[in-house]
Amino acid sequence: IISVLHFKQLHTPANILVFSLAVSDFFVGALLMPPMLIWTIKSCWILGRSLCICFWLISSFILASSIYNITLISVDRYVALSNPFFYTNTISTRMMCTVVSSNWCVCLAYTITLYYFNISFMNFLMCPGECFLILNDVWTVIDLVIAFIFPLSVIIILY
Repeated sequence: IISVLHFKQLHTPANILVFSLAVSDFFVGALLMPPMLIWTIKSCWILGRSLCICFWLISSFILASSIYNITLISVDRYVALSNPFFYTNTISTRMMCTVVSSNWCVCLAYTITLYYFNISFMNFLMCPGECFLILNDVWTVIDLVIAFIFPLSVIIILY
C-alpha cells in the first residue's frame, strides 16, 4: 500500500487494482480479524448487539469489494493481454481510479441494500453470546449469485 502511494512509477492501472485489493485485505485484517479472534477464543459473541450488526455490515462490504477487486484484476489482465493496443491507448490511471471508486461504491450500495431488505436481522432478538446473520431465502440466492457465482464465472471465462 505504501509503495504504490509513495512511488509515482507504480501509479499504473494494474497497480491501482492491486492497491485496491491490498486496501480491502488490510481492512479484513484490521477490522474483521480482531472481533473474529475474540469470537473464536471465547466461543461466543461478547461484543454486544450493535457491534454484531456492525461486524456483519463491515464484513459484507469489505468481502464484496475484495471479491470484485479480484474480478476486476482478471478483467484488466484479460483486456491487457487480448488487446494490448486498446489497453495502452484507452485504460489510464485516472480511468482505473474511477473504476475502483465505482467498485467500492457499488459494493457499499449492495451491502446497504442487502441489509435494508433484511430488516428482520436488525430487529432480531439475539441471545447473549450469539451473532448470526439471517437472510430470507430470496436474498440468500441473490447474494449467492452476486457475491460468488457471477464473479467466479467472469474469472473462469476470462482465464
